[in-house]
Amino acid sequence: MTTNLIVDADETAGTASARSYFTVLQSRPDLPLQPIVAGRYEDAFARDVNGRWHFTDRLIIIEHVGDGRRHLRQQLP
Repeated sequence: MTTNLIVDADETAGTASARSYFTVLQSRPDLPLQPIVAGRYEDAFARDVNGRWHFTDRLIIIEHVGDGRRHLRQQLP
């Protein structure tokens, strides 16, 4: 889940920066819904000659970590 997005654009220079917060949640049959990691993104963008914006950099800052031992693990048949 990504929240609190703030974008600062410099139209003349064709650059922008953005800040946002993220929270990763998990729920399993044997566990209640719970956050397992939270932090923030610090992004940079640039506009190309065709006027399209694209990422130039993303810094991921992890601020809180919960129990992720079973996150994204698949049961094998």
